[in-house]
Amino acid sequence: MASRRRQGVLDADKKREIVAILSVGCSRTVAAKYVGCSTETIRRGSKRDTEFGEQLRRAETGHELRYLQLIQGAAKDAKYWRAAAWALERKYPERYGQRP
Repeated sequence: MASRRRQGVLDADKKREIVAILSVGCSRTVAAKYVGCSTETIRRGSKRDTEFGEQLRRAETGHELRYLQLIQGAAKDAKYWRAAAWALERKYPERYGQRP
């Protein structure tokens, strides 16, 4: 008789897919839907497997760093000053954000 897979268990392939999805900027909700589990399953899996938890953390922050590096690179060229303005507005909204 074929063994039945337990619901809510993440195997190595699903973990790899989740990390890949998060690394391009998608949410845990999107990753969970893609692999066929819940976000709670991902959370529990990261608590049980600390290496997986670390991979999730790095994937979720890595894409943000890449985007900020692109903005910073564009802002170095005076003709792309808007990239610098955009970054300042979001990083320091109390000083550079739009006012009513």
